[in-house]
Amino acid sequence: MELIIQEIAEVISLKYQEELNRLFTEERDISEFINATKEMLDGVGAKLVAEALERMDQAVRNNKGRKQSWVVKSKGDAKTLGTIFGPVSYKRTYYENKKTGEYSYLSDEIAGILPNDKLDMSMKARLIEEAIDTPYKRSGEKAAEALMLTSQTVMNTIRELGSVGNATVKIKEKNRSVKALYIEADEDHVALQDGGHEEPKLVYVHEGKVKVGKDRYELVNPRHFSGVYANSDDLWLEVADYIDEAYQIDSIEKIYLSGDGAHWIKNGLNWIKGSIYVLDRYHLSK
Repeated sequence: MELIIQEIAEVISLKYQEELNRLFTEERDISEFINATKEMLDGVGAKLVAEALERMDQAVRNNKGRKQSWVVKSKGDAKTLGTIFGPVSYKRTYYENKKTGEYSYLSDEIAGILPNDKLDMSMKARLIEEAIDTPYKRSGEKAAEALMLTSQTVMNTIRELGSVGNATVKIKEKNRSVKALYIEADEDHVALQDGGHEEPKLVYVHEGKVKVGKDRYELVNPRHFSGVYANSDDLWLEVADYIDEAYQIDSIEKIYLSGDGAHWIKNGLNWIKGSIYVLDRYHLSK
């Protein structure tokens, strides 16, 4: 353990001195120094994770209790795991249970790494956070550029979670002061495998939109709510709680609620104090 700590300390010291010298002699921007430092620290983090996993594997291999139930089938099996530091490559031992014939990488199991996992849980969490506001492909690129994650990987990662409550996503900034707030509501028709269908409801709250390109706009600080609700009161209660926590209610001069005129959408007026109903553009033109 002392050896790897010493090696890492030497790497950090040498790399820091090298980048510091370049900062002074090459008139580099401080952002270049910051990026180089982050890259170096990510490399150190990946090395420490690999060392920890291999030490855990060694501890399991030497454990007397393990020897009573599990026999070694192969050693040094390589695996690469995507982490927030980048790819972590390490080796571990494969075992067979003497009684059941079950096979397992025991150290991986102890560390919470499933056989088919390509990403650790912290990396999965980051993907999910990014996917809240960006498409799957951009989420994979932004969360882990070095891993070259595909949109399919991001989608599968999110599907693993199953049902996730709207309140699970943390509010990035609370008590915001805005003059106007916009709430748009709609529903969709989803076919089920048993031949039936459901009508999930969607509500998104935002502060308006800004132009980001020719005929292209983005919503400002959007927050999405969705799910299948037997009673729309439950959905609007979630929306009302979010607005109360995220904004300074007294600073909001106008709250516009728009939709197709469905009863459940207009029910939002009963929950969002001071809101004004506006028919959406599509149904207004109709």
